[in-house]
Amino acid sequence: GINCLGCVLLLVDSILMPFTLAFEVKFTAFFMFMAWFACIFWAIDLLMNFVTGYIERDRVVMNIRKTAKRYITSWFVVHLTVLVIDWVSLLNYYGQKGNCSDCPVPVRARIVSFLKVGRFLRLFAEVSSGRLAQVQNALEQVAGMAGLSLHTKFFCGLVRLVSFILWLNHLGSCLWWIFVSRMDIHNDTVASWHKQ
Repeated sequence: GINCLGCVLLLVDSILMPFTLAFEVKFTAFFMFMAWFACIFWAIDLLMNFVTGYIERDRVVMNIRKTAKRYITSWFVVHLTVLVIDWVSLLNYYGQKGNCSDCPVPVRARIVSFLKVGRFLRLFAEVSSGRLAQVQNALEQVAGMAGLSLHTKFFCGLVRLVSFILWLNHLGSCLWWIFVSRMDIHNDTVASWHKQ
């Protein structure tokens, strides 16, 4: 359950983060809700990782000291870094503009939001730690219990592949827009294209 919710947050983050970095997005109630929800969720997730068991040599280890030590020596620093950046960004936004929901992102908040590229570290960490594979296995088990055929699993794999390709295009487009909008435009053709 919590792994699925984490995957949904990663998906939303991976779509919205490049978009908010590329364009001057106004922080609506939706963005603020997602920012607060994500910060709180990842803070709870960070704490839960200290007591989450793991498998070692075909047995489940549930000893709190061992799980905490394993977490601290593996992904704790990455998770904590990204979490601190998230909280600093959120609190910086409120420090700059208060509760203004229709204001563009302030300059200092844009600098801190650029640091949110560190959220890709979270995506990398979740993929590397096997959490996404656990969600995929759980979904495959549910599909098996529902009696879905191999064709359905193939179709789901195809949808996942196409979604990944679309996400890469989204990421590339946002990065291209950041590059084009920040460069000094001397060419009239590029300048007219950029203004359109």
